[in-house]
Amino acid sequence: MFRAFHVCIQVSDLERSSAFYRKLGFSPVAAQRHDDGDVAWQYLRYPGSDTLLELLQFKTGGEAALPTAERRSLRGLNHIGFHVESLEALRNELESSRVDIVEQGARAGYRYLFARGPDGELIGFAEFD
Repeated sequence: MFRAFHVCIQVSDLERSSAFYRKLGFSPVAAQRHDDGDVAWQYLRYPGSDTLLELLQFKTGGEAALPTAERRSLRGLNHIGFHVESLEALRNELESSRVDIVEQGARAGYRYLFARGPDGELIGFAEFD
């Protein structure tokens, strides 16, 4: 079973977008802002909600930060993400169904993969340690 845990919006100005969502009542979660050189992001949560809002900004047009370089030119909704209990089982199911897996990796505390939905939408799946 899936349950939504975040929605990612790719923005052109992280500070401006963060200020906008804070005015709507969202609050920063944990660290206020993360910065990996070319990529900056911030997680916010609306009071009473389990779903995070992730704001994501690529600061340059270079391709070094993430393998999925096409995401750099997007604005608006970037992807929807889901928790899964077994990323390996899901990956096997997606591959056997010939679903396009566009990126796989790991970050501190979780492993993830991105796949394309039927209309080309980007869907993220994460298994947490």
